[in-house]
Amino acid sequence: MVNWVSLLPLLGAACGAAQATPNDNILAGVYIVEFEGEQSTEALYRELRTDNDLDIEPRMALNYKLFNGASFNVSGAIDKDEALARIASNSRVKNVWPVTRVSVPNDRLVSVGQSDISKVSRSSISRRDVSNATYDVHVMTQVDRLHAEGYTGKGIKIGIVDSGIDYLHPDLGGCFGPGCLVSYGYDLMGGGGIGQPRPDDDPIDTCFGHGTHVAGIVAAQQSYLGFLGVAPDVELGAFRALDCIGGSSDDLLIAAFNMAYEAGSDIISASVGMDGGWPDSAWSLAAQRIVDAGVSVVVATGNSGEIGIFSASNPAVGLGVTSVASVDAREFPFLLLAGTYAIEEQEEEEFGWIAGQPPFQNLTLPLFYVGSELVINGTVFDGCNGLPDSIPDLSDYVVLVEEQPQSCNFYDQTDSIVAKGARYALFFRESEEPEYINTYDPSILGVGRTTGSQGKSWAKDLIAGRNVTVTFTNPEITKQLVTLRNNTVSPGSVSFWSSWGPDWELGMNPFLAAPGSQILSTFPRALGSYAILEGTSMACPFVAGAMALVAQARGTRDPETLRAALTTTAKQIVYHDGEANDDQGRLAPVAQAGSGLIQAWDAAHVKSVISTAGISFRDTDNLPSEIKFTLKNLGDSEVTYELGNNPTMGVYAFAQGSKRITAFPPLKADGAEAKLEFSNDLITVGAGESVEVAVVCTPPSVDASRLPVYGGLITVNGTNGDTLALPYLGVAASMKNDTRFFHTADPLGVYLSQNGQRWPIPVEPDTIFRGPRPSSETAYPEPGTIAWPQARVVTNVGSKLVRLDVVAADNSTARCLPWQDWLGYRSLGQLPYFPLRDLTRGSFRGTLAGMLADHTILPNGRYRFVLSALKLLGEEENPEDWESVEMIPFIIEYTTAL
Repeated sequence: MVNWVSLLPLLGAACGAAQATPNDNILAGVYIVEFEGEQSTEALYRELRTDNDLDIEPRMALNYKLFNGASFNVSGAIDKDEALARIASNSRVKNVWPVTRVSVPNDRLVSVGQSDISKVSRSSISRRDVSNATYDVHVMTQVDRLHAEGYTGKGIKIGIVDSGIDYLHPDLGGCFGPGCLVSYGYDLMGGGGIGQPRPDDDPIDTCFGHGTHVAGIVAAQQSYLGFLGVAPDVELGAFRALDCIGGSSDDLLIAAFNMAYEAGSDIISASVGMDGGWPDSAWSLAAQRIVDAGVSVVVATGNSGEIGIFSASNPAVGLGVTSVASVDAREFPFLLLAGTYAIEEQEEEEFGWIAGQPPFQNLTLPLFYVGSELVINGTVFDGCNGLPDSIPDLSDYVVLVEEQPQSCNFYDQTDSIVAKGARYALFFRESEEPEYINTYDPSILGVGRTTGSQGKSWAKDLIAGRNVTVTFTNPEITKQLVTLRNNTVSPGSVSFWSSWGPDWELGMNPFLAAPGSQILSTFPRALGSYAILEGTSMACPFVAGAMALVAQARGTRDPETLRAALTTTAKQIVYHDGEANDDQGRLAPVAQAGSGLIQAWDAAHVKSVISTAGISFRDTDNLPSEIKFTLKNLGDSEVTYELGNNPTMGVYAFAQGSKRITAFPPLKADGAEAKLEFSNDLITVGAGESVEVAVVCTPPSVDASRLPVYGGLITVNGTNGDTLALPYLGVAASMKNDTRFFHTADPLGVYLSQNGQRWPIPVEPDTIFRGPRPSSETAYPEPGTIAWPQARVVTNVGSKLVRLDVVAADNSTARCLPWQDWLGYRSLGQLPYFPLRDLTRGSFRGTLAGMLADHTILPNGRYRFVLSALKLLGEEENPEDWESVEMIPFIIEYTTAL
């Protein structure tokens, strides 16, 4: 049976990304270094221990062709920023970063199988012919057309960085190693966790399932359930870097990316990321180098679309990375177990059901109906208020119970049928997607749910006096069924939870989109064999598989050629707010959809190629005078191209009078359409030749205070029939001057509270905080539940660097302490664990328990916090590029003496 505990991280997960504070995301005392040239890890550790007085514990060697370095723990009493400075001062070190926690995006588990396919009788299932496959998400994206031409990804290697792959699954080849579908890989996590990974050579996925689902989207062999991988003949590499709850760290993932690269992957697919949006993070830089070295990197853009624009993640924003948004499918599947039934003497037919707890085992019994259609002497008996004496002993029936959520719960109905001897119960309600059920009644030996339509159909037969007999088999060995229903709300639209770009430096993100909502694919055998999940995690491997088909068809593995081919041939998407399509046909913003839904056949066969996959005109402070791209004609005859501008819907990041980014759906910015001028509107390109095109952008004149984000598509229509669309975006405002990092307009945006409260509330000015004086100058005191002053901060936008300084609030003895000028303040120093770097939208806090970051112990006195943040696209050395907030004063009085 399914290990439900293992699925808890996915069950009920919201589509928005989990928001942790920056303090929580960083692994305390753990660092990544990149060496300056060829260096010895042992020599670095020796020097850090002797010359820099650091207590070093090795963690991971990161000795790769494109990234030579290491990660290690620094223990002992030392401030984070001081440790960074000491490490960076070593001549062997080129770059240093704190190690950050990473987690798989919060993909939603829609339904999961309940049987182990390796134990299901082969005689009960049969695979379908690939040539006859009509898997609808393949039809939406033209993948089926490439399959029909014989392109299946043969000869292409795709490395999947995820939770491993259950390669013993029959639909994933059933083996691992040369000659198998999953032919290479490594387990970087092993039986350990993020803190202490224990790597091994076996990247099998048994406890989480995410990587197995991703692998099936890429390359599943034709399943008896009717789905097929996008590129079923590729070689898969499994690089397990996620633990059993989907957690990891960026040093593990940097290692996984580089191992996948060095193992010969042509494409690396990673449905994993972290809140950020900074292209110069360690992980984003590692991905960029792999792309620069000739290997495509495809990354899910994230599932935080509900929080609105500027929700991009790392490493999706890495330069050259193909970041992928999600599009809603036209059909929504649902997984059920297969049972059989017979009405009177008719032949048996299949029906779908979900096993509850306890599940039905091998069982054949007649049905007895209890529900709204059971009327005896004018009284409806649905089990909510007991059953009459005329109801027979139910011990030799499966009781079909129509649930009545408006009148009672199924526990009441269970009590009623148990009172009549019932041992088996099959529930149904209106929904076509039954849920797991547990009666908790020891008298019930088997329970489950079926679909509303099936339950109603049987109810009519039973009320009409027909005998209906049902047969169940042990769920662990039962084959499965898939039901389909049409998506009548948002077919082909961008999923409302799909993360928006651009990144904080206004790089393009996402570039394109693929089906990611309610996708059926493989799952570990021990967890049910199949599952339906939704998220950009599902769209990402779809694009990776499509890229393999295009690479095979075009005979190239060049990352930018493949990315540009898929991006510029994509199908534009009309904007949808997730509920009502009231956009009057306007195209979805580039910041949400990129260029649109991939069209794999067009990408494989187009003869006109653009040198880039997207253009950013940045903001009004950094607007380039012109941007150039190259248009190449790969055909055998001359082509004339007409260039044009097709603006997409513009959006305001802020509401009127606000500096806080609005949640989804965003505010439409009417008139936010840029004007583009081209070096030539008509361009003739000879066979096999290229022409450079220059484009000048005039941003729209709209309300800059609301941070309008505009975008569109540069259309390129050739006389050879090629139709291309190059996406562009920009901000018609100053990121530096028209944004505010601190949310000071909200009383709970920046405020002084106290540590140790479950629901922190603001305190009054000059609140006295009493606690023990730090007893040592070598270790930060643990605040615990003691009331210490705590800054609570909600942010509007991102910032490269945030400080939290302490200043004396009057002429007390604290005025005699050493200080440094910071933005005109006499800073005594920063709080422990500050400054924070590469922040995104969210919240953070800082607590003062008597000791500063440099281990200075403050005397009794009156103080205040000064918060400061580097403005977006600002320069750290320029005081005018910082914004600051002065908080209310507070008083520290120690309860212990020196």
